[in-house]
Amino acid sequence: MNSKALTLSLVTSLAALTNTALAQPAFHLIGNPGDGRISLVRGLSRDGSAATGESTKSGFGSSFRWTLSGGREDFLASVDGSYGQGISGDGAVVVGTIWSRSMGVTRTPYRRLADGTVQSLGHLPNFP
Repeated sequence: MNSKALTLSLVTSLAALTNTALAQPAFHLIGNPGDGRISLVRGLSRDGSAATGESTKSGFGSSFRWTLSGGREDFLASVDGSYGQGISGDGAVVVGTIWSRSMGVTRTPYRRLADGTVQSLGHLPNFP
């Protein structure tokens, strides 16, 4: 390898390292609801700017969505239990499970849209 090719290769490598260093990863605490519950993240958006999961004290929990820009939103707290299991790549849509004890323990999948609307997905084949 001649010296010009070696210099070009080193400059290209250093430029790549510098660009990578500028995009520093960060860790943000999502917080807890404040009533003794703990929060568990179960899904992250593609770029890590949104997360979903559950807040639980003992047994059944409630779902949440957290975004870097908007903070934490708890939802489905009025049902027997729920948890967010996944989130879309852009962080807009959450999918998860609603637990019900009214007729034995049943689990129903749901999705929560960007506008806050929660939709039951009904019975899905092979959903445990």
